[in-house]
Amino acid sequence: MINAYKQGKDLYATIAMGVYHNDYWDNMEHHEDGTPNPEGKKRRSNCKKLLLGILYGMGPASIAVSINGTIEEAQSIIDGFYNAFPTVKDWMDKTRENAKKYGYVEDIWGRRRRLPDIQLKPYQVEFKDKTKNDGDFNPLLGSLGLVKNDTSKLLDEYYNKAIKTKSRKEVEELASKAEKDGIILHSNSNKIAQAERQCVNARIQGCLSGDTKIFTKEYGIVSIKSMSNQELSVWDGNAWTNAVVLPSGKKKKCIINFSSNLTICCSPDHKFKLMDGSFLKCSELSLMDKVLIDNYLIPFIGAEFVCVNQITVTSEEIEMFDVCNTERGYFVANGIVTHNSAATMSKKAMIKVHNDKVLNDLDFHMLIAVHDELIGECPAEYADQVAERLTDVMKHAAEPDVIVPFKCDPTIEKSWYYSDYSDVLNEEYQKRIDKGENQKDVLTDIFNSHSECTPEQLCEMLNINADLLDKIMNS
Repeated sequence: MINAYKQGKDLYATIAMGVYHNDYWDNMEHHEDGTPNPEGKKRRSNCKKLLLGILYGMGPASIAVSINGTIEEAQSIIDGFYNAFPTVKDWMDKTRENAKKYGYVEDIWGRRRRLPDIQLKPYQVEFKDKTKNDGDFNPLLGSLGLVKNDTSKLLDEYYNKAIKTKSRKEVEELASKAEKDGIILHSNSNKIAQAERQCVNARIQGCLSGDTKIFTKEYGIVSIKSMSNQELSVWDGNAWTNAVVLPSGKKKKCIINFSSNLTICCSPDHKFKLMDGSFLKCSELSLMDKVLIDNYLIPFIGAEFVCVNQITVTSEEIEMFDVCNTERGYFVANGIVTHNSAATMSKKAMIKVHNDKVLNDLDFHMLIAVHDELIGECPAEYADQVAERLTDVMKHAAEPDVIVPFKCDPTIEKSWYYSDYSDVLNEEYQKRIDKGENQKDVLTDIFNSHSECTPEQLCEMLNINADLLDKIMNS
């Protein structure tokens, strides 16, 4: 895998070589001579879904759904992957082993994610009457002689029986019997399994409930759950971005109610973009915080933001989903601009950029970070020098700890996503002109509906100079 990066090869096609035991170009969307290769495209796509699925803790059944194949086919691909890359399996097993021992996992720089559920006992046994759950007690402070009372012994008896059960039916029968003795017995298997699935992905992921609406190029506005395990183009508020939708398991359910009757159900770690450009987790939001929305999808609100009215954090855990691998690291959900947490490496890059003497001498200043992008500003005359230096700092931010080479693509714009914004604006303008609408009326509407820009800026994007503007507006 590392060699694939070093040689500038496609990672998923490289993985497919090991899985399918063929040549590199057999797994690319096009043959080496440029002709289409539909079977290669399918093999590459399968391995992409496989890798992302493994990172999310998906098993053969889920991966089978993802690749639209049988469980046997999925298992064969998984086995081929682990045989071709045995150290990946070793690393994953060791990660889970350490998590069970210590209750947390760490990334390469020591950033921790705590997973207390992984250390739970297989079964929870307790009395309905909470006052009886004191269990063992020490009659003399400081003595080693713990006294076992009768109620504690009864709990132990049910626990020992529970761990010897071999089927769900046996567990249910035992739980029914325990209930008659005033005891609650339930399995922790789901919580433990969920924690084990989360081990590999040490980065905290924000996720959304299955009924959350996303805007796709292929199917329009649909629920995120209905797009599970699919590669598609998702609207991010500015443009279409390539992504993969994956189930991310059960997460704690949080409900945010916004002004204008907007609601979203997410995990505590899901992030939202505020009017000042910063991103905050659901758990960090405060009442009346102004969260950005997408006017294209919900124009009826007549504003660029909605306010947080209420945040409800529940103890309930529900199945959630995530939009992964987006080009810009964020997307629109229920009309609200949202994205996931930044990785540790992005944070390290920000520190190095901030402390870089060359960039400081060129008067470069960071403004905001969006997923793996850094947005900053500098004097126009230094733009090319800043782009070159910034690229170099970003590419080497993880060294010497990470030896995999990285890419960094700088973009110089008059403002953030100036080109994308201009394209959308010109498309809007041209459609109305082609319909035969009056040019003056169209421009007036654009000026009024895009108050985030001055008329001069809008005209510049539309390639309308001052003389032409005067002629149009005075016609």
